[in-house]
Order: sequence, then structure tokens, then C-alpha cells
Amino acid sequence: MDQKPSSLPPKRRYSQAFREPTLTVAPARPDKSAPTPESFYFEKQMQQQTSLVVVLEDGEEIEGVVEWYDSASLKLRRSNGSRVMVYKHAVKYLYKAD
Repeated sequence: MDQKPSSLPPKRRYSQAFREPTLTVAPARPDKSAPTPESFYFEKQMQQQTSLVVVLEDGEEIEGVVEWYDSASLKLRRSNGSRVMVYKHAVKYLYKAD
């Protein structure tokens, strides 16, 4: 007997057709709330009110105490009471003021 190949999928039993779908688990992401070395450093400087000098890419130096920071910027309080927000991508390096 010659049988023609069928284009239909093979018949399934009832239990196989209504089986629970399997779930794939995504790889674990790093915890966003976990402290990073950068956040640890800025938190310590904020608590101790350490005066820092921030050197920008163009060579300008800004001295002040870190009041606030996020992933993109720093907010510094200068000695004259003014506050300056600096984008982190504009910072070349920073160091503790003498």
C-alpha cells in the first residue's frame, strides 16, 4: 500500500493537546537597589560633607559638597551658597579639596 505524505499534523491525544505551556525563566538581572562603588563613594562624601573639586572636560574646576546625585548628574553646594548641577558625562575627574 502506498500512502501519500499528509500535510496535516499528526493527531494528538487529548492530554497532549491541552498540556500546560512550559515557562522560560529570564536570566537574573542585577538588583537595581544594590549599592555600586560609585553610589557608596557619593553617599560617604555626602554624609561627611566632604568638599570635592570636580574637573570638567574643558578644564573648569568646580568646588563644592555633593548634595544629591543620580545616574546622570551631580548637585554641588558651593562655599558661597550657590548650587550647581553638573552632568556626569562632562566630568573628567574629581578629587577631595585640601
